[in-house]
Amino acid sequence: MGRTGSIQPSATRIQRRPAWFQAGVSFLCLALAGPWAVAADATATVMKVVGQAQVVDKEKKRAELAEGMSLVEGATVITGTNAIVYLDFGKHDHALAVTPGSEVVIEKLEIRTSGDLSGFNTQIKVRKGSSVAYAGKLEPVSLYALVSAKGVAGLREGTGGRVSAEGVLDCAEGSLVVLAPCALSIKKGESIDASRSLAAFQKVNAQDLKAIDQLIRELKALQRAARKKDR
Repeated sequence: MGRTGSIQPSATRIQRRPAWFQAGVSFLCLALAGPWAVAADATATVMKVVGQAQVVDKEKKRAELAEGMSLVEGATVITGTNAIVYLDFGKHDHALAVTPGSEVVIEKLEIRTSGDLSGFNTQIKVRKGSSVAYAGKLEPVSLYALVSAKGVAGLREGTGGRVSAEGVLDCAEGSLVVLAPCALSIKKGESIDASRSLAAFQKVNAQDLKAIDQLIRELKALQRAARKKDR
C-alpha cells in the first residue's frame, strides 16, 4: 500500500453552504454539554503495526510499538516513512489508523458521566502527517474528535474520514462534523481546508477517497477479528 499521509485533496470547488448546520450544532451541544465527571480511564489497543513505529509516554519514555500493546492518555504515536499503526478503542467501537510519517497524541481517553448519562471522550491531536478515523456505534453524548492546529473534526455514528495536521478534513463515509473554528457538516466525498475559507467545499479526488476507504475497511476488519477473538 502506498503512502496515504502525503496525499492532498483536489482543489475542485463544489457548492457553498451556510456556516452553521443544525446537525453540527446538535452534535456539539450533546458532546460538550456538562458538567461531566470522569468515571474511568480508557485504553487504546494496537491492533496492527506495518513498518516501524514508536510510542512516547507522558514521562517521555520511548518504545517500539507492537501488536497487542495498550496505550493510555498522553501517549504519542510516531510512524516511520512506510509505517501504519491501527488502534482500537475497545468496546466503544471506534478506531484510528495513523498513516506514514505522522505523529499523533492521545490527548483525551476517558469514560465520563453526567447524571444518568455516560459516554466516552476520545480526542486525538494530529501534530504531523494525517490519520484516518472510523466510528461505529456511539452513545449520543460521546465525543470522538480529531484535532489539528487549524480545526477539529468530530465523528458521528457510522462515519469515517481523514484529518491532516495542516487542517484538511476529508470525509469518506457518512458525514463529519467540523467543530472548530466553526460548526458545519461535510458528507462523503467532500473535503474542507480549515486553514482557509470554510465557506468553500471541495471534492476529494478518487485516488484519495479510495486510499481512505481502504484504511477504513482494514480498521473494520481488524476490529471484527478482535471482537471475535474476545468471545
